Amino acid sequence: MHKKDLTITAIFSAAAVILEALPIKLPFPLLSYLTFDLAEIPVFFLLFYSGPKPALLSATLLAIVLFGLGSFVPIGPAFKFFAVASSVLGATPLFKKSLAGSFVVSTISRVIVMSVANYVLIEFFMPGFLSYVGEFAGLNPFNSILILTAVFNIIQNSFSFFIAYALYIKIKKRTGWI
Repeated sequence: MHKKDLTITAIFSAAAVILEALPIKLPFPLLSYLTFDLAEIPVFFLLFYSGPKPALLSATLLAIVLFGLGSFVPIGPAFKFFAVASSVLGATPLFKKSLAGSFVVSTISRVIVMSVANYVLIEFFMPGFLSYVGEFAGLNPFNSILILTAVFNIIQNSFSFFIAYALYIKIKKRTGWI
């Protein structure tokens, strides 16, 4: 990686950490332990600007900081990393060719990875958690969690992906430096 890419990665990684630390979080009303935040926007911006390696490095740096400062350690930071990294990796094959295709594959990748992660967490490490979750749409608590988590991930990925892309295009047009 060139010095320029490392510098930009460091700046946007710091922005991701700052946005994660800010108390600007909106709980997902159907599963309040899931919160929408702004921290993924700089990571996606890096994907559009510099490519997948800087974006994945930024996701990794964000997770490392969250392991030291985050909540629900180690699960929260690990799950944040799984979500962001799977989104970036999913977007990677198409991000320069098709915005819509990149978004769809990114979202599908995130939903699959996070569904598997939640399955493993609940099934093997926190089976008692299901007693706190009610039924949703007539589904048992376990399926309710997986479906509602998928909905959350679709919304979060949509928000982060398209805000980052809009910022990327706006900056590119205004400055010409991209």
